[in-house]
Amino acid sequence: MKTIPLPGKSCCSWFFLVLLSIIASLASAAENHYHEFVIQTTPVKRLCRTQNILTVNGQFPGPTVEARNGDSLAIKVTNGGPYNISIHWHGLRMLRNPWADGPSYVTQCPIQPGGVTHTALQSKTKRGHYGGMLTLAS
Repeated sequence: MKTIPLPGKSCCSWFFLVLLSIIASLASAAENHYHEFVIQTTPVKRLCRTQNILTVNGQFPGPTVEARNGDSLAIKVTNGGPYNISIHWHGLRMLRNPWADGPSYVTQCPIQPGGVTHTALQSKTKRGHYGGMLTLAS
């Protein structure tokens, strides 16, 4: 018995295969994220006492930064507080720029009051929660 190929079926399957590959490539495209953090002292009242604490954009804890694997992040940090500070990124591998991570006076200079620093990161780590940590430098 002889089978006759149907010309329309292979064309439709190729169309759907191409369509699915386009959708997959658009969904996995890396994005650029830009963030601006202003470190400032903010009065906070707890247990009937008001104290000034360091906040990021007026928030404590600071804002959430979301990125997917392969995304690029450009972060501008402005120190509006009265202390020298540094910011480093827990869990993120700082390939080719280790000077942008770690404690003050060890791997990076602190951001002085009124100072600004720019950090470029690329998210190339496994899934999970990672965080930036703000530290005071004496």
